[in-house]
Amino acid sequence: MQDALYLLDEAEQALEDISKLHHKALASEDLQRTLAFKIKNFLAALNSSLDYAAYYIFEVFCLENASAVYDNIEYIKRKIYFPAYKKEKIFEEQVNKHFVGLKEDHNFLYEVFKMPQEFEIGSSWLTDFKKHCNETKHVRLTRNKKLYSGTLDYLSFPEGITMLNNKFEGVGQVLTVNDVPFDPDNPHNHPYINQYEGEFTSYFSFEGSSKPIVKTLEFYLNMVIEIVTNINDYCESQQIKPPKKN
Repeated sequence: MQDALYLLDEAEQALEDISKLHHKALASEDLQRTLAFKIKNFLAALNSSLDYAAYYIFEVFCLENASAVYDNIEYIKRKIYFPAYKKEKIFEEQVNKHFVGLKEDHNFLYEVFKMPQEFEIGSSWLTDFKKHCNETKHVRLTRNKKLYSGTLDYLSFPEGITMLNNKFEGVGQVLTVNDVPFDPDNPHNHPYINQYEGEFTSYFSFEGSSKPIVKTLEFYLNMVIEIVTNINDYCESQQIKPPKKN
């Protein structure tokens, strides 16, 4: 479990670095790739923490049972990851197949596996997290995008037209006037806008989501910490000794 806990510490430090870099990267394309790599490493650390914890569970609580069932135990070992399934039937089949005897002998750990599953809590955070981890393995890395949220209290145009009290949430482009995009970062530089009053914040988001990426990463960190801590606490309560290295 020490590797899983160590990776949580690494992820916490990585998130601090990401938070500091995020604002600077919004104004600098040169820093956006650096931010993307830091997000990639953060997600990899969390994902590996979950997988290390799952493998520890298998090695300590399930290896003996699995060895009695399977001749190709080395093949089974290579299939040990933290489970993430949308459907309960598939979850039960795969967990019972790979973590032999866990449900019967150590039901608390089985429930720790089950707790974050989409079918159990009605949230897809775990499968979304796994998807983002897989995406970072490819060239496009985190595939993040810049979004804006804020209010446009007053806007006037040369023709005497005005806009009042408009609210925007998670949009890539606030508005366009005569084919010229309005830039919330430089609102007074638009050639067709006379007056502007309002306030916007910008942030990066994963593709397909309008949630700020830093808040999403904080949520992932907190959820993984809870899972790994529950596993570690249970193992300590059982007075488990670390498996011997071959």
